[in-house]
Amino acid sequence: MTSNQRMVGGASIQLIRVDGQEIPVVDMNKDSVWSQNVSWMLQTATAVEGKAESQYEYIDDRGINGELRALGIDPEECLAAELVRQDLRHLKAVGMSGKRSVMLACVVALYRDPGRYTMKHKDFWAGLGDYGLQQTWEKLMDTIENEDSSSYYKEYSAPSNTSSKRENNDTSLDDLGMKLDVVTDSVLICNLDTSSKFSQYASHLLQGATGETVKADHLFEYNEDKVIIRGCIHDFGLSAEEVYVASLKSDPSIVAVGTTGKRSVMFALTLALAVQNNAAGKDLHQQIMMIEPGLLNPMARVLRAAQKLIKGGGGKNRGYDSSKGAGIGGG
Repeated sequence: MTSNQRMVGGASIQLIRVDGQEIPVVDMNKDSVWSQNVSWMLQTATAVEGKAESQYEYIDDRGINGELRALGIDPEECLAAELVRQDLRHLKAVGMSGKRSVMLACVVALYRDPGRYTMKHKDFWAGLGDYGLQQTWEKLMDTIENEDSSSYYKEYSAPSNTSSKRENNDTSLDDLGMKLDVVTDSVLICNLDTSSKFSQYASHLLQGATGETVKADHLFEYNEDKVIIRGCIHDFGLSAEEVYVASLKSDPSIVAVGTTGKRSVMFALTLALAVQNNAAGKDLHQQIMMIEPGLLNPMARVLRAAQKLIKGGGGKNRGYDSSKGAGIGGG
């Protein structure tokens, strides 16, 4: 390994370019923190329960061998591999220190992949969190994402102090324990404090807006929309693990982002649905009347802010009736 490669957690990475593709080359100490974790990392990244080594196969690639030699690395001392699943076969990786270094290289390749396949980022980050490895992983990735890199990962995981962070168009509702904004022009983002009363009732509000009585967790599903996630990172300085993109199962066109966990996701979806669907707004109004009438006025205010952000202008939300009952939205 060349001398400018920094070890993080007992592993180092450098990139070689073959036919326009960046391929990670990993060296790893036997006592590396990654050595004892890399099997589940690869299993989680590919969403499989079988043996991690079944997810790739070894290859002899002349292009890879040539690039390794150019770096002063003997290809005979390395193991090159490609992922076996049909939609992942474009991903290649190289390990310099045995099978586990190959696995880690495969995980890195998956994590940086700009193609249509999206690894299971949420599960992956949750796993890293369980083992206290999130910051170490970020530091490891930072060693290959320098100022000159044009890779997808550089774009996808811009640092939090990026100059492109948006400072305008922010709608703060701090006194209600939340902050709203939009990404990609129309997708609502919600930062909801756990102390907010809206956090306490988030599941009930989503049930009310959708007209469903099943558990609120079953009303939506997370997705990995790269455009939305990238926008959250670039415009607001968020890290990828802070961004929870979700859509309603009953209407996948309703998409929203929560940045403070599941309840912020539920509340963001509630707002997005109520703003865009007249009947849902009325159902939400009735639900609040039943569970906590004291939220009527604050909710009218929040919806006006959400509507202004999503639709780019004022005007009363037609669904949530702010002109009747308990003086909603009025004095």
